[in-house]
Amino acid sequence: ELIQSEVLKGVMVSSGLYETKESKTRRDKALGVLRGIVRDWAGDVGKCPSDPDSCARIELYGSCRLGVQCPSSDIDIVVIAKSSIGHAEFFGKLQERLRKSKDIKNLNA
Repeated sequence: ELIQSEVLKGVMVSSGLYETKESKTRRDKALGVLRGIVRDWAGDVGKCPSDPDSCARIELYGSCRLGVQCPSSDIDIVVIAKSSIGHAEFFGKLQERLRKSKDIKNLNA
């Protein structure tokens, strides 16, 4: 099985279907930017400005969560927020911050 796994990995790498160090670095940077925006937003609108991480957080799902992403994969995330953060703050103010960020492109919210 180990030999077959290495053969499969070789095929995936040569076909551009295996995540490179550069794409992993890019993805990790993007997640850091997203986490920072969500943390700042939660601190501003949440009911716990001293600990915004307890008000909202990002969770990965999809191919990145499963570890089967390729260099061109998107990043599927969900933002989980306390019920004290209302609909307007979540769908209004957070989305506005995300759209204004120069680091975010192709936002589907």
